[in-house]
Amino acid sequence: MLRLTDNSSFPVLWRAAGRFLTWWRDELAQCCAPLSSSVAGRMLSRGSRRGARVSLSKTAGGTDAAPFHAALEAPSWSLLHTRLKAAGKEREPVTVELDEDLYLSRVASYPAGALANLDTIVDLDVEKSTPFDPDTALWKWRVLDRSGGHLRVETVILRRNHILTILNLASEAGIEISEITAAGAPPLRLLKLTTAADRRRTFWRRVNLGLAAVIVLLALGAAGTAYQKRSAAAVELEAQVTQAKTRALRLRKAQAEAEAQFETNALLQREKARSPSLAGVWNALSETLPSGVWLTEMQISGRNGRISGFADSAAPLIEKLETLDQLSGVSFVSPVTMNPDDRSERFDISFTLEVSDG
Repeated sequence: MLRLTDNSSFPVLWRAAGRFLTWWRDELAQCCAPLSSSVAGRMLSRGSRRGARVSLSKTAGGTDAAPFHAALEAPSWSLLHTRLKAAGKEREPVTVELDEDLYLSRVASYPAGALANLDTIVDLDVEKSTPFDPDTALWKWRVLDRSGGHLRVETVILRRNHILTILNLASEAGIEISEITAAGAPPLRLLKLTTAADRRRTFWRRVNLGLAAVIVLLALGAAGTAYQKRSAAAVELEAQVTQAKTRALRLRKAQAEAEAQFETNALLQREKARSPSLAGVWNALSETLPSGVWLTEMQISGRNGRISGFADSAAPLIEKLETLDQLSGVSFVSPVTMNPDDRSERFDISFTLEVSDG
């Protein structure tokens, strides 16, 4: 009878890896054992302990038999903090259990087949048949009975401003809340909050996972460390060369743009120096036009100009304006018209500004 055997090294490697992970887990547990008895260890293990449960109602109450009780008022939360401190639980996150006077309980019946989509069904039912909406209220459900092919579901509805009030009162009293539940058997969780203990636990889980990943990567990558270093150096050098080329291209482009901008500014300055100013044209027109002329409009766009107004006699204006060295191409834009009120002539004259050579 022949028996096939696997002569490859994979089973040996798998067994070696399993032994290594088992050894590493035991070593890590031994290293953490002394730490758990210290202050830091108590902080790490605090997340696994169940904090105090605080019963909350609208009005003050509670007895010595139930010391962890509070109401929606600041003095009650201050007293609760004092009681938690006396019990050594002031640093532990607490679970707030709401009494029935803080929420609305609504019982409805649904088909048994609706269990898979009960979240959506309850949301639609609450929004359609009640005045509550997700902006003003928070609701959760729990199944009370499954008999008779129907689901008897209780929906607990809580106003969101009550949640904000509870969180504000707890924050002012120095109490950290881990979750808010509704009274019942079992209690219905309405809101789960991330506490400092949760964040620490998540942090150390990530540290532990990172440590394991680092050990595995170091074990698997020991043979290729030198090659990876050379590859990384080559990639870094190539990146530096590419970056230097990109920087040089940007500098060259910026220099070309600066030179072009300088040439444009210089051309504009020369053009501005050669073009007559608006004040100079106005002074020349004022000195040339006779006293019986009134200008109502003057426009200059580039080298093109235009004046409009009234004159006792508009015909001689062309000849007078042609005597000015700053103007050329003087002509009427439209026919001269007579103003019926004072018998003056209305004119509209265009001209071209002469550019000086200096």
